[in-house]
Amino acid sequence: MSSRILGHTFMKNLGRTKLRPGGGVTTKWLLNEANIQPSSKILEVGCNHADNIIGIYNEYKCDVKAIDLDDEALQECRQNLNLLGFEKEIEVFNMDAKDLKFPDATFDIVINEAMLTMLNPNDKKRAVLEYHRVLKQDGLLLTHDIAIVDSSIKKELSQAVNINTYPLTKEDWFSLFESNGFKVQSFKMGRFLLLDKETIIKDEGAINAAKFYKNAQKEENKEQFSKMLKATSNKSINYIAIVSKKI
Repeated sequence: MSSRILGHTFMKNLGRTKLRPGGGVTTKWLLNEANIQPSSKILEVGCNHADNIIGIYNEYKCDVKAIDLDDEALQECRQNLNLLGFEKEIEVFNMDAKDLKFPDATFDIVINEAMLTMLNPNDKKRAVLEYHRVLKQDGLLLTHDIAIVDSSIKKELSQAVNINTYPLTKEDWFSLFESNGFKVQSFKMGRFLLLDKETIIKDEGAINAAKFYKNAQKEENKEQFSKMLKATSNKSINYIAIVSKKI
């Protein structure tokens, strides 16, 4: 693998399936906070290979739609849906979060994990305003992302994942939502867990976790893995999960 491969693609190639700053347990916390019902209409932004939307539909049998801009991810997503026989139940679209092609007040819940950090400040606002537009009154925005304590870590993080990132402090995340039509209802925050061994075992299972570390130890992967591990072990980097209500 190239040492210049994007961080999320690199992790995926090593075998990480739950590419979330707080691991799968934090995603579960968000979903529990949302009180999903069979009547809920849900949009996931950045569906990747569909593990989240498949899990949501399988448990709640609600209306689920998803978008992504990565053609390769969408191809894998659709393939997984087809293999499980969910291709008619779950619709996926190639669509930009900053320009959603859905009518106003369509969804009860919008799920946005590990994506807003990749957008510059102006694009963050554009995306959040689109989420607000397509949510129904009192609808919920579920966000799971990176929170920083010290802004000096931004450069190191961007270098580690080979792409510009724009993480925010907890206060700035709150401000982003509350200045664009939302009210924060609850949040959870803790140390960054994407490369935490216990979290990887919980998320992937013991055997797949072992395969992940075997791949990480291959000569062509060692340098980038070490760089990412060092950057994300910094105490200035945390995960944050936020439940915000449209007001």
